[in-house]
Amino acid sequence: MKRFGLSVFALFISGPVIADASFAQAQQSSSSQSMQQQQASQNQIAPQPQPPPPPPQEDTIVTEAIETPEIAANSSVDRSKIIYVSDFELDAIDGEGKPKKDVPAVSVTNPSPSREQLREEDQAAEQAGRLVDFMAITLIKELKRAGYSAQRLRPEDSRPTDGIRISGIFAEPDPQNRLRRAVMGTFSPDGKMSLFVGISNLEKPEQAIYAPAEPGGANRAGAVITVSSYAPVARFEIGKSTTEKAVRDTAAGIVADLNALLSANIVASR
Repeated sequence: MKRFGLSVFALFISGPVIADASFAQAQQSSSSQSMQQQQASQNQIAPQPQPPPPPPQEDTIVTEAIETPEIAANSSVDRSKIIYVSDFELDAIDGEGKPKKDVPAVSVTNPSPSREQLREEDQAAEQAGRLVDFMAITLIKELKRAGYSAQRLRPEDSRPTDGIRISGIFAEPDPQNRLRRAVMGTFSPDGKMSLFVGISNLEKPEQAIYAPAEPGGANRAGAVITVSSYAPVARFEIGKSTTEKAVRDTAAGIVADLNALLSANIVASR
């Protein structure tokens, strides 16, 4: 654009110089102001044809053809698929004092009995269910804030065939330093759990982010597990007695990992 503007400006200056010389020969006694008025009138009646502007430089063409479309394409692909958020798996001690595998989410938005009204043995399951629900709600909010289309995928929902799924499991080490499914209501030396989060492409075959490490452990609460080394899995630390800020920070970290995976095109290529 700068070269085009300079070319037009040069043509505009050269036209008046020629007309000014012709007018000065015919009317040498006229004033400078009258000369300019007649030049303008002459130019309007018989404008001089102007050659087309020169093409832009090659480096400008290369920049627009390579960099700009590539950035736009990556931006649209990263957010074209729906992100499905599964309820993260967490075990707890139930009302009978027995470990219960994968407690259901307990809504944090609906009223429920206060902790004083609950039996002491029911409080662990209540706390676990509310953590599962709040984690899913918060993660969906963070995904939408980042520009993604996000939906919750509950355990009873059928598995979609398109999109990206985020799943997770809470775990903790046992006295032998083996990794187990975390059980809310049991003692942990540091009061913390590890949250393992996996991201998978729903167009591909199902690939679990963990597997039971002992026979019969698939349906047992607190079972020893092994985290998969073949799927993208991230690890976060969170307390059993956690805060809303800690949950939001964890959700923000999960979204940051998703951005990194999609930018590297890992999920789409698996």
